Parts: sequence; C-alpha cells; structure tokens
Amino acid sequence: MKPDFKEDLLGNTLTINERVELETLEGIISREMKSFIDVGKALLTIRERKLYRGEFKTFKAYCAEKWGMSKDHGNRLIQGFQVAANLGEPISQEPYKTSRGILCTPCEIQPTSEYQIRPLAPLQPEQQCEVWDEAVRTADGKVVTYKLVKALVTKLVGPAPPRPPKKKDPHPESDAIYFVTLAMAHLDSIRDDDPKLEEALNEVIDWINKKTKLLKGEV
Repeated sequence: MKPDFKEDLLGNTLTINERVELETLEGIISREMKSFIDVGKALLTIRERKLYRGEFKTFKAYCAEKWGMSKDHGNRLIQGFQVAANLGEPISQEPYKTSRGILCTPCEIQPTSEYQIRPLAPLQPEQQCEVWDEAVRTADGKVVTYKLVKALVTKLVGPAPPRPPKKKDPHPESDAIYFVTLAMAHLDSIRDDDPKLEEALNEVIDWINKKTKLLKGEV
C-alpha cells in the first residue's frame, strides 16, 4: 500500500527520497560553509520540509547539535539567502524566481556576507533592491558595509522602534562552534603544497595558546 504522504510528514520517519535529499543538503552545508547563500538555501529546505525530524524534534535542536549554531543564526543565514536571491543573485546558475518572477536585475556587485545585508531583511523585495543599488553607488567601488546599508534603510523607512526589554537568558546559546567550524573550513582551503602553510598554522596555534591563557586569566 502506498504510504500516506500527509501522515508521514506528521511522523518522524523520513522517506527514502527525503533521506537522500537531506544527505545532499547536508553535504552542501559541509562543503560550502563559507557561502551564506548556499548554506542558507540548504537550511531553508531542511527547515520548511522538516527534514531534521528523523533525528531531532525541532529545527533549533538540529542547528545546535548538527552544526553548532543557534537557531537564530540559522534563520539569519536563511534570511540572507532570501535577500541575496531577491537582489538577483544567480543560484546554481539560474536566477532565483518567485511566483512574481525575478524580482530585480542582478547587481554588478553582489553581497559577500549575511551580515552585510542583514538590515535589508525586514524590507519588501523591491525596497531591498532599491537600497542595495543605492549602497553600491554610495560605496563607489569600496566594500558595502553593514553600517552603510543600515543607514540607507533608516533613511528609507525611518528608525526601527525600540525593542521591548528581553528577559535575561540564563543559558544563552553560543555560536562559538559554528565560527570555529567556519574557520576550519577556511584553513582546509589552503593547499598542502603552499610554502607558507607551516608558518600560517603556527600563527593559528600561537593565537589559540594566547586565547587559552587569556581565558584562564594567565595573561
């Protein structure tokens, strides 16, 4: 008997096709940790299709235990992918489309980090394009910064209302493992025959030793 797809989604068991899809997406995340676009796109599919449910009860648990990142950071990467897609970033050699079609013509200069375009997330797609285009023009060949994008967003829509005070979390989630994983991904990009490899690794070791002593209060 053919399984009921709706019933399966409500359970924890992944179908064979879902397991293959999850494995593919997690491979992308592992290989492309430096690309917020690729990682955000993969996380979006995992979150929306609940492909984490075979091992984890929530997306929060999946992000923390599988990738060492907070749910908030995972969601920021997803938002970053969506904003970059709205700006016309080619995804897998094909323009990202929605039910409304391509939202804007790809800019000559594309964002290189999620943080850079984070202020654009609350805007409508057309506004995102407008602000980014203005940021690129204002930067005049220099790096488009978070501060510049934030200022242009404020100019367009006004300052954001003050956030309500948050209750202090006695156990705040940490992004430390995520950033260490990201750093290791960068280090893995160094060629084994690079003449400066040993010197570079010694600098990393020195930094770790100094940081460890600082945390222990030995400095």
